[in-house]
Amino acid sequence: MHKLNTLEFKEINQSILKATLIILFLTIPISRSLFALCSLIILITWVISNDWKNYFKYISNRPTIFISIIFPIWMFISINWSEGSEKTILDAIKVNWQLFLIPIIASLVNSTKLIKSCWHSFAAGMIILLIHIYSSKFINIPWANSQDPSRIFYNPIPQSIGLSIFCAWCLLYLIDHKPIKLKFIYLILFCFASYAIFEISQQRLGYISWLISCSTVLLFTLNKKQRILSLVLFFSIFISLLFLNDKINNRFLQAKSDISSYDFKNNYTSVGARIHMWYTSILIIKKAPWIGHGMGSYPELSKESFNDPIMCEIGCKHPHNQYIFYWFEFGFIGLILFASILIVALKEFIIHKNSKVMSIALLMVLILSSLADSTLWYRGFLYLFVPLLGLCLGELTKEKQ
Repeated sequence: MHKLNTLEFKEINQSILKATLIILFLTIPISRSLFALCSLIILITWVISNDWKNYFKYISNRPTIFISIIFPIWMFISINWSEGSEKTILDAIKVNWQLFLIPIIASLVNSTKLIKSCWHSFAAGMIILLIHIYSSKFINIPWANSQDPSRIFYNPIPQSIGLSIFCAWCLLYLIDHKPIKLKFIYLILFCFASYAIFEISQQRLGYISWLISCSTVLLFTLNKKQRILSLVLFFSIFISLLFLNDKINNRFLQAKSDISSYDFKNNYTSVGARIHMWYTSILIIKKAPWIGHGMGSYPELSKESFNDPIMCEIGCKHPHNQYIFYWFEFGFIGLILFASILIVALKEFIIHKNSKVMSIALLMVLILSSLADSTLWYRGFLYLFVPLLGLCLGELTKEKQ
């Protein structure tokens, strides 16, 4: 009787975990509060279920999954030598604990059916986001008036990157599905999401992510002849938008102007501020290159690089480059651990006969967007990339079983 009760308890736990996991992917683009709640439920239920005991038995021959566990552990060890204040360390803990979700999610998505369900849930969330985006052009939606980060539908930059990944997903299904009705639906969704990126969101990182993610799908799903023709067509469309659309053209011209007009002492432009953050961060990195300055140290130490409070408000929270950020706080050791997760996973997917196209597209977007923003620190990005990276590594684990 005791064994039966234990078995029932385990089955209930598994059902809760899978259901919450699917809901988590739905919340990515629409609700930070629900995302945080689902994350906590997954973490607590996973520990109670004792799945972690079984999980550690088979990760020894899966280096990418193993590193994804070691990396956040190293981050928290760095608290011992952190040069941050009590507040900045606490703020960093509130963000970085969520990186443990990556290996946990990877351990949970152990079937093709569940992986599909998670992608479908993510797509459903993106469709809700698209409805919100287009509705807000005609209707004054009350919750959209607040800039509080805890509110939903917040920040167009991670939204545009999320939509670019969704566009790649639509393109993949457009290619794979034979029924003409389904192809038409995916084409419509692809067009609406693309328009939202280029005309409504107008984020340069979104433009580039759209090009990278969609090109990756074309590159890995079509035969040689189709691949060349489609990529030429795709890049032609992108270049045409770049030069013929005034809004898009102006965004890239603005970036060029930001670079050419950069002033080390007084610069408030988007690109100029980033150059300042990167340069001054590297100067501080040189003081502790191997183990870094510890978790939560960047907001405290970066203040010496910004004399102007307005400038500091932009650059004293994070350096808008994930690689520099991790090198700054966790040293070269932390940087190598983070880069290894991405590069080793990408390599394994590409050389595998049954490459997972969406995982490759996701990794490409994450690798490139991390050059221009703090993709695993700022919450809008964190809530997008943490579950998707966990799903990606889960597919990698499944391939090796």
